[in-house]
Amino acid sequence: MSWSGERGRGGDRDGVFDIASMRTELSMRVIRRCTDWLQKKNRLGEEGIFRVNGSVARIKVLKEKLSEEASLGDKATPEVDLDGELIHTVAGTLKKVLVEIEPPLVPATDLETLVDAQFSSDEVSVRIEIFRRILKKLPPARLELLRHVFSFLRLVVAQQASNRMNAGNVCRVFAAAVLRHEDPTRSVLLLASGRLSAAALSLLLSDALLPACFHPLSFTHSRLEEVEEAMEEAAASLT
Repeated sequence: MSWSGERGRGGDRDGVFDIASMRTELSMRVIRRCTDWLQKKNRLGEEGIFRVNGSVARIKVLKEKLSEEASLGDKATPEVDLDGELIHTVAGTLKKVLVEIEPPLVPATDLETLVDAQFSSDEVSVRIEIFRRILKKLPPARLELLRHVFSFLRLVVAQQASNRMNAGNVCRVFAAAVLRHEDPTRSVLLLASGRLSAAALSLLLSDALLPACFHPLSFTHSRLEEVEEAMEEAAASLT
């Protein structure tokens, strides 16, 4: 995959994205290695995937190996054999890579706007349009990373009959990583209140981030009007 970096479309905000560009590239390579492997051989059907923790020590070692492999570039032949790893180890590595991305994927001011929109009294369609405007401001590489992750999470939800990870559960697990606030205390408060999880749920089910809406029960792509009720019901389950 060829990356254009994080310059442009907000890429130089606060003067930090020059360095963040390379970090995002490396993180994306590791993330793709994990998600590609997890999609094969019905691994996404593993019960409790992403909810059951893998070995902390093994996850640390695997992350270091995959990061070293990623540093060799896109054309390097994969050297880390994931087939020798447990599903929960690879799943845990994916979560660890996401939560350690610096700076956080969505800048603090934009994240606050996104969360406020989620809990406004506006119609769902209005809230989703605000989401779209915020996401368009992100550097291209980070926007692509978010799209990849949420597309993958839709695949996880599609296996909820076997993995017991419905849309609400998935968003509880991943909200702290994909919508992490740069202030750790603020991030904890937003997560504990369910606000981050609810915002992540809107990104997962609506068409704010991905081309089509996603119905969490039928696993089909639908018009926004057809998933609004599902969004409201799923959000209610988070509280």
